[in-house]
Amino acid sequence: MKKYLLLACVTILVISNTALHAQSCSAVISGGSCTGTELTADINGGPLAKLTWFDYTNNVFGADTISSQASISVVAGNHGTGSSSNQFDFPGGGIAIDKAGNIYVADVGNNRIQKWAPGAVSGITVAGGNGAGSAANQLSSPTNVFVDATGNVYVADAGNARIQKWAPGATNGITVAGGNGSGSSANQLRGPRAVYVDANGNMYIADTYNYRIQRWKAGANKGVTVAGGNGVGNGANQFYYPIDVYLDAAKNIYVADAFTEDANYHRVQKWAPGATSGVTVAGGNGEGANANQFGYLLSIYVDPAGTLYTTDNGVSGAPVSRVQKWLPGANSGITVAGGHNSGWDVLSYPTGIVVDKNGLIYVFDGPYSPKVQKYVPTSGIVDSTYIPSHAGSYSVQAVLKNGCTTTSNTLIVRAIPQTPTIYTTQPRGRGNLCGGGTDTFFVYASDDITNYTWTIPPPCSLLSNYNDSIIISVPAGFSSGKLTVKGSNLCGISQPDTLRILGKPVMPGSIKGPKSVYANQAGIPYSVADLDSYHNWIVPEGAVIQSGQGTASISVNWGSVPGIISVNSYNECGESNQRREAQVSIKRGFAEINEQAISNSLAGAFVFPNPVKNNASIKFTAVKQTNSVIELQDMNGRKLLQKEITTKLGSNTISLDVSTYPSGTYLVTIKNSETNIILKLAKL
Repeated sequence: MKKYLLLACVTILVISNTALHAQSCSAVISGGSCTGTELTADINGGPLAKLTWFDYTNNVFGADTISSQASISVVAGNHGTGSSSNQFDFPGGGIAIDKAGNIYVADVGNNRIQKWAPGAVSGITVAGGNGAGSAANQLSSPTNVFVDATGNVYVADAGNARIQKWAPGATNGITVAGGNGSGSSANQLRGPRAVYVDANGNMYIADTYNYRIQRWKAGANKGVTVAGGNGVGNGANQFYYPIDVYLDAAKNIYVADAFTEDANYHRVQKWAPGATSGVTVAGGNGEGANANQFGYLLSIYVDPAGTLYTTDNGVSGAPVSRVQKWLPGANSGITVAGGHNSGWDVLSYPTGIVVDKNGLIYVFDGPYSPKVQKYVPTSGIVDSTYIPSHAGSYSVQAVLKNGCTTTSNTLIVRAIPQTPTIYTTQPRGRGNLCGGGTDTFFVYASDDITNYTWTIPPPCSLLSNYNDSIIISVPAGFSSGKLTVKGSNLCGISQPDTLRILGKPVMPGSIKGPKSVYANQAGIPYSVADLDSYHNWIVPEGAVIQSGQGTASISVNWGSVPGIISVNSYNECGESNQRREAQVSIKRGFAEINEQAISNSLAGAFVFPNPVKNNASIKFTAVKQTNSVIELQDMNGRKLLQKEITTKLGSNTISLDVSTYPSGTYLVTIKNSETNIILKLAKL
């Protein structure tokens, strides 16, 4: 009996122990059912470690440490690539921040260092910016920048194999390391990618293509190797591509060691003061998106507490363009920025990082619209909200810190409907009811539309409405009109689709326009009410339709005789049976040549060419030498030009520039004490 009792107790103990270790968690999403409204994941079972949002089976967003869109703001750039003061060019470089909060950006593509004050909308150039070159006021591919406590700017001038120091306000830099040509001697550098300056002015330089870190004391003419320098490789005493360098408070040297040919070797090496080899403190675990891996290491930063921050360009196909935070002694990093394919926190090419005294993270990112983004850390709080930008079926997968994993319900999210398209059953095509009658119009029903609203043109009448199709009656004599439909659902109303319904056109309405014109007058407007048809205009002999034939409005350059202007309507169903006409007469007076010489001092006056576009000539014959005046007026009597001339005996030609005047009819007057001649000029 005791044996069975003992077995029962053991069984109960095992069951109880199993129950204690079994994890139970659940996830439920709720929120708006339309795009642009926030969805919320309610997680039960313990603290959340990671949340991934799915649209059907597609990963659309992953959240881990950024709490909300308000946690991120752009503080520099984001105006496309370029050389303006509010832009950066690609590729980007490193960044730095001074004690006043000014941000310094290595604008590699523009060969300059830009300084952005807090809240500024553009930057100012504090180093370089005078084109690529090796002069004291120039830089060539400046890949990184460091600012010391007194505001001196140190630039890793990679293209010139030197480090340049620019004092505050200086227009030229001075070479403080390298500058002796590209090489491997102690006084040379080869493609230096980064520089760090300690409190004593000692410079630690990532001498990239010499695979070493060089320390140059202030004022020294050569450097000493303090890390690497043992050829290229992945040994503990070697580097493949030392791309960035930083020091912590204990003078430990941190080196971002990237391998451009194989991301499997990307790592951060830490060298203690005086050490002959380094230890890997981040990465070095092959290429990947895991917390202990890099896709492509680009830059590092170490805060006063020894916490390491790294930027990672990611692996093709994996959402790992990100910033990771590595606590001292940690064997994996925590993503504190980026790491997502979509949403508000997407990084594409983060090349620089710095953390200010308040723990705010600044990241230089982006090939297409480079920018510096500021991140407010959230201590690992996972954002449980998502705003979908497109319709779909959404769910979340939650991973809790206790290891429990759960998947939520699905929630259908709709968008404002797309514009529907109207179709007709008429064999003549879209909406041609030339002789009247009935027709069915329909749309192919969309899953995201619950209701259709139709508007039919008068005097048509609605016979049946089936929501996604209607039957209408079109009376005989109907000319044209517009049928429209809109789709709607609980998220809103679509833009309308419009279909032009045609019957045989009717005669146009009255012609609007002047019934009396000057001979050769240009730019005369005529129009009829637009009945959604084409229009064929006819003008008298000598008149020309300047523009608008086929439409309801035309512009006419008249001839020298009166006549009838007429118009009819036409469309795919035919043309109107009758034409609309208007009689146009010719005005008498100033628009005609009025050559009445008080004496015979001038004769035979005329303007040529006429009509004219730019320069006209006035030609006349003078029977004696006299002083005359030429005036130019518009048809309202406004004087535009006055020119005094002295005529000579015989033929005279006077030039007249009318290029600046608008098209129309003008009056040219030639007068003196004996003569008053008025000529008409047509300006094209």
